[in-house]
Amino acid sequence: MIRIDIMVAPVMHLRIILKKGTIMFIRTALAAMLGAASALPFTAHAQSPGSEAEDAETAEQSTPDIVIVIGRASPVSTLDRALEFQARQVRDIFDTEPGIDIAGGTRNGQRLFLRGVEGSNLNITVDGARQGRNLYNHRGGLLNIDPEILKRVDIQPGPAGADQGFGALGGAIRFETIDAQDQLAPGQTLGGFIRAAYASASEAERVAAGASLRLSDQVAVLAYATGTRFSDLRTGGGERVPFSGGEDRTYLIKLSALDMGDHALRAAYERNDASGLNFMQRGDYPWQLQPEDVRARPPQDQSLVRDTYTLRYAYSPATSWLDVGMSAYSSRNDFFAPASNGERFISQVTGGDIRNTARFDLGGAQLETTVGADYFDDGGTASRTDQGTHYTTNRNRGLYVQNRFYAGIWRLYAGVRHDEFSADYGPRSASGDAISFNAGGEAAFHPGFTVFAGYGESARGFGNLPIHFARNATADLTFNGAADGQLESERGRQWEAGARGRALPLGPGLLGYQGVVFRTDISKAVLFDQPGSGGLGGRPLTNLRNHGQTIRIEGWEAGLDYTLDRILTSLRYSTSDISNLPPEPQFIARLGAPRGDQLVWDTRVSLTPEISAGYTLRHTRALSDVPEGQIVYTPKPGYTLHDLQLSWAPRRWQGVGMELSVTNLTDELYIAHSTLTQDGLATAEAGRDVRVSLSYRF
Repeated sequence: MIRIDIMVAPVMHLRIILKKGTIMFIRTALAAMLGAASALPFTAHAQSPGSEAEDAETAEQSTPDIVIVIGRASPVSTLDRALEFQARQVRDIFDTEPGIDIAGGTRNGQRLFLRGVEGSNLNITVDGARQGRNLYNHRGGLLNIDPEILKRVDIQPGPAGADQGFGALGGAIRFETIDAQDQLAPGQTLGGFIRAAYASASEAERVAAGASLRLSDQVAVLAYATGTRFSDLRTGGGERVPFSGGEDRTYLIKLSALDMGDHALRAAYERNDASGLNFMQRGDYPWQLQPEDVRARPPQDQSLVRDTYTLRYAYSPATSWLDVGMSAYSSRNDFFAPASNGERFISQVTGGDIRNTARFDLGGAQLETTVGADYFDDGGTASRTDQGTHYTTNRNRGLYVQNRFYAGIWRLYAGVRHDEFSADYGPRSASGDAISFNAGGEAAFHPGFTVFAGYGESARGFGNLPIHFARNATADLTFNGAADGQLESERGRQWEAGARGRALPLGPGLLGYQGVVFRTDISKAVLFDQPGSGGLGGRPLTNLRNHGQTIRIEGWEAGLDYTLDRILTSLRYSTSDISNLPPEPQFIARLGAPRGDQLVWDTRVSLTPEISAGYTLRHTRALSDVPEGQIVYTPKPGYTLHDLQLSWAPRRWQGVGMELSVTNLTDELYIAHSTLTQDGLATAEAGRDVRVSLSYRF
């Protein structure tokens, strides 16, 4: 056993233990990787790791590429890699990120975990628009996003700035959609594309089309639509998950007025409609437990529709005192099951942000100070023809100041935000406020070598109680077991420290590396009591209470990139431990999950100017250490997955593109470790999936 103790300022002490099993896992994974390398020498082309600021600058200057920035210690990759693998769902984007799990098997069962923290505890936005609460069980999250409309994804698992919103208990994920200008060449007035695709695992048929029109030198409009029809999911070995098929449709209209002197404006409307004949239990409820004749709890037609409106304005005159940003948004999530007594759950969110950044020249140093305010309102509606309508409301108002200081080798930051929040559950309401601090920085002690450390706090006042359960609040609802009791706000505290290097000459190529240790604490999580028997959706909600223990996730991540001409190969590893989760399934499922150590080897190569190829190995160590006293996270075996990709853009047919990819090449039967288990059963993931697509751009 190897023990590493790291002191990071006076606020943090991390202890990382490398057990013998972990070391053996790394050896096994490396052996698998090297064995695969001898047979499949595919590699990839991407950037070397760099600073967050440099990554952001690269993204702005390289409009055709969609850049993912992973925190402060991970390499940069491009979303076009995900599109080469014909990503149809958000989970496909994150396949090469070992710190992210999307489990649950079927589309409506998927849950996202960032370093073990469930997505309900993250600050997730699309074009700055936050989404509301879970609707029916966990349905209503942000997994129904079409990867093809995305330009950028920022994944921040570590401490967040005060100007990045409230409630990032376990981190933040920010999606940004494409602009019309991204799809048009200089001087081009009209452009567009059409794509047809097929995926074998769910017999999915997909058609997508988009058009961009330049109205003036600064103004352009984009219109996009796609439709996908798919059948029951085929898992490894050939078995299909019944009643898991359906249809997805996505529409995007976006007006972008950029580079208008000191002004920029973006206005967008996005709609996603997911429907199908599916079981009414939680999405990852083991289908094997359903009665064979499905009379007891039959599948029903259901739909989940998300409508999001966003408006963003920026004013940046030629002065260091003004850099104004304003945004407003409205997002509506609507789950409807007409045959289930007209059951409907709606989350209607409105929000916005206004800020100004002033820059001060301090003679060889620069200080940036951002001052702003944001607001968030989430109105929840639950209705049935036999039960009437129940309303709940969550609100948050925030004020913040964030400083960023640059001097020589140093980049430092410190900020504070104040949040006032309220929650109306019907019979009772709760309110309060919280102050959250953050501080940290990085130092480039040598060209290409940087060390960093940070600490951040976040707060949320109303938990993640689904609207499905909130409708059952009783007239004598108590807080922390008392009629006059009070709820405390949930608090997240995150520590992170590490080092990274980029563009280091090694042989004929360039080496990049990164390593980070982290810890996340979530305290005062809001839980709920529902006495009785039967499904939780029908039980009375009698009490809301704060969890008496602090949930803790700690671990480390590391990665290597090597670039040689048009070739890049990257190796990434992630391990974490989670403790003090509440044992009840309804809580643990919405807070966090254990998982086995994960290693990803991702490679691509440009074989010719027309042809590129890729190979990805994903190796997950067996899960043996699970929280005590609970039944939904059980020990699970490890698994190794192999993915292949080939794309062709023939020069003789300008604008034509053809892609072929195979995920889970060996048709492995496996269950993601974050998938919930019941009575020893769980829903498996997709088996071998052969994907083909043909596109034309003009």
